[in-house]
Amino acid sequence: METLNAIAQLISMTGFPIFACLALGWYIKTVMDKLEVAITEMRIVIEKNTLIIEELTRKLEKGEE
Repeated sequence: METLNAIAQLISMTGFPIFACLALGWYIKTVMDKLEVAITEMRIVIEKNTLIIEELTRKLEKGEE
C-alpha cells in the first residue's frame, strides 16, 4: 500500500505524462539489460557450436568416425 501511495504522490507532483515516460524508461532499461544477458549467453553457445562443427568437419575430411 505504501508503494501505491508513493506512485500516486509522484503522479500528482509531476503529472501523468512525465510519470509515464519515467516508468517506460525504467521498463525499457530492465528489458534491455535482460536482452544483453541473453545475447551474451547465445553468443557463447554459438561459439561452442562452431568449434564442434569445425572439429566434425576435420574428422569427416580425414575419414574418421
